[in-house]
Amino acid sequence: MECLFFINPRAGSGSGEQLAMEIESFPFPVAVSKQVVFTDPARLSAQVHSCATRKDLVIICGGDGTINKIVSLLVHFPRPPVVAFIPLGTGNDLARSTGWLNSWKRLGLHGLYHAISRSETGTLDTWKLVLHEPGGQVEQVFVSYAGFGCDGRICRNFSSLEHLSSRLPAPSSIKKIFYVLPGFKVMFQEMTARKYFLTDDRYPYPAMANDNAFSQILFLNAPSYAGGVVQAENVNFSDGKLDVMAFKSCLAYFLYMLCGRIRKFRPGLSVRDHYRFKVLLDAYYQVDGEAMGRAPSGSTVVIGHERVLPYLKPLADDMCRNLLASWKRKSNRAPEGAVNPAIT
Repeated sequence: MECLFFINPRAGSGSGEQLAMEIESFPFPVAVSKQVVFTDPARLSAQVHSCATRKDLVIICGGDGTINKIVSLLVHFPRPPVVAFIPLGTGNDLARSTGWLNSWKRLGLHGLYHAISRSETGTLDTWKLVLHEPGGQVEQVFVSYAGFGCDGRICRNFSSLEHLSSRLPAPSSIKKIFYVLPGFKVMFQEMTARKYFLTDDRYPYPAMANDNAFSQILFLNAPSYAGGVVQAENVNFSDGKLDVMAFKSCLAYFLYMLCGRIRKFRPGLSVRDHYRFKVLLDAYYQVDGEAMGRAPSGSTVVIGHERVLPYLKPLADDMCRNLLASWKRKSNRAPEGAVNPAIT
């Protein structure tokens, strides 16, 4: 099996180099050959197309943004490889949703070893967002979620903290604290509840049945959102459907975030395999937690299913516990890998 590790060296407070050394020395199954590549944003497209071609498994080591950038390129392969994830980011929503975050915390590379040995795969939906502007169109693939409105503006403010947070030697749970202030700032700025978007859907409450203008629209393809702050119910990343949620104000959106912390919550507006709406006022948007820019007034947004990708399933919780216990009892090592990795 040809395995390729894409590592974001900036993710996880710069822990990518340490992870690369661990991967190099780790005794994967004898039939596995491994290659490690540090991602370079300036030439990522060339890296993916030159290194991932004809690979059986691509393990993406980073956060949701790294996963998004690489998956956005893999979806265009005639035969995309199977993907797996080592979570090194702050949010890690896709890794949490697919079970890889739990596997990594419990077993580390041992969990990846056993998942490769078991070779059980599932399917992962990807989605295309097309922004039709007056002067052309912009296309973007996303995997976990996309948001238009106040969360897009919050992500834009988050990006100003990225340089600082990436250099802090602190766990992701601590770094999330740095994202609270921009959120409060946007909430107070948007207290007027301006309506940015016009949809074909009606608000689910009878008192507002004739009002289809909203301040925030959120598309969920995975149950984890905003770094696990919200764990939404009944959201499936492999059913070919998106959960679409719309909010009348930024305050309503923040109340949704608060409820998501307390319990699983799903104020779903509709479940669709495609969606279309009009932008009434200039609004920021984000995909997979990464700020994308501004959707200008008068533009139209169309979202539809792009492609299904295969992903390697991690071990279940009970299996993780049993394997971790048995691994600690063993004194012998697993067989060495057949080929040493080339770190580029």
